[in-house]
Amino acid sequence: MYRNKFQFCAKVLFLMSLTIVSMNTSAYSDYITNLVFNGYIQDSAGDIDVGMYSAPVVFDWNSDGKKDLLVGQRLNEYDSNNNLVAVHGYVSFYENVGTNASPLFDSPSYIEACNTVCNYLDVIAGG
Repeated sequence: MYRNKFQFCAKVLFLMSLTIVSMNTSAYSDYITNLVFNGYIQDSAGDIDVGMYSAPVVFDWNSDGKKDLLVGQRLNEYDSNNNLVAVHGYVSFYENVGTNASPLFDSPSYIEACNTVCNYLDVIAGG
């Protein structure tokens, strides 16, 4: 899938920079943000529902010439008293097995950058 580890790391950094830019451009000085629902992401089979707190990006992840779907997601973990104890984040990869004109996304798989907990320097250094 990847010719070398650098190509993979470069794509991870690109995705991270898109997320950071998206977060920064949506902030207002008065801290009031109005979110608007514009509809679901769809492929030729219908709606793709990945749940709440998702951030989709369309990008040719696997260099096959077809635009794939990458979705950053957040999962809140609660204890038995309904107190928030952890927040997990991950990126799902939906490979486009159709065409760019009529996309059809395969079942998602998670993208992993490291075998353990990663930080920004791990990704830059390749792992």
